[in-house]
Amino acid sequence: MTDSPSKLAETALSANPAPWFLYVLKCRGGSLYTGISNDVARRYAAHCG
Repeated sequence: MTDSPSKLAETALSANPAPWFLYVLKCRGGSLYTGISNDVARRYAAHCG
């Protein structure tokens, strides 16, 4: 028996409950930096440090 697509999606979501975010930072020179993270505060701190 094969799982339905909705059951597979439900399993994937429950296996990784932390959402991912796309973020855009404006750099000192005016350029833009884009990234993804599931911990934006930690990632921002890494950029600043």
